[in-house]
Amino acid sequence: MGLVLPIGLMMQSKNILGVNMLKIAEAHPQVIQNSMAEMLRLYHNGELQLPHISTYHFSKFTEAHEALGEGQTTGKIVVSWI
Repeated sequence: MGLVLPIGLMMQSKNILGVNMLKIAEAHPQVIQNSMAEMLRLYHNGELQLPHISTYHFSKFTEAHEALGEGQTTGKIVVSWI
């Protein structure tokens, strides 16, 4: 991704947001517990759609890395050693 200039993001109405879930869990464990329970409820009711997950065998690790680097992926990438 490289260097990101905040003004460039603001001009495009975009942002980057990071949340430290470990800090929230330490300070407010009930918030995490409630959030996880709700997420599981939504998943079990079919109301939560999971992102696309691409799986690569470790022998194709280079291919997986190139796909990620070239922006050819959406969702998550899993490298399997099994």
